[in-house]
Amino acid sequence: MNIGNLFEKKWANFLFNAGFWVYILPISTGQPCDILGIRNNIAYLYECKHCEKDIFNCNRIEPNQRTSAEFYRNLGNTNYYLVVQYKSGIKLYHFRDIETKKTLNFKDNLGEFVKKI
Repeated sequence: MNIGNLFEKKWANFLFNAGFWVYILPISTGQPCDILGIRNNIAYLYECKHCEKDIFNCNRIEPNQRTSAEFYRNLGNTNYYLVVQYKSGIKLYHFRDIETKKTLNFKDNLGEFVKKI
């Protein structure tokens, strides 16, 4: 199992312990996200990425994931997130906030730091 898959399982477990119903989508070409979480009848989509450093290159977000985020948002939904495990910690980003970014940096004010996982 690779580091990315381990991080997905770790994030899914974090969500489960926070009261979410969690489903890890099977790996396939064109999957819209890695994890579906539902709590209080609200769906949340999560794309998980692992970084060896504290800078994330946004070209790692696949075109189908960007398209899914845009389609999901155009239907009035806002709960589509990118979760990045950096060397220094984990940050959660709304896809709408990173659409035009080329890179994300752990030290930037963008995104929400996940304190415990």
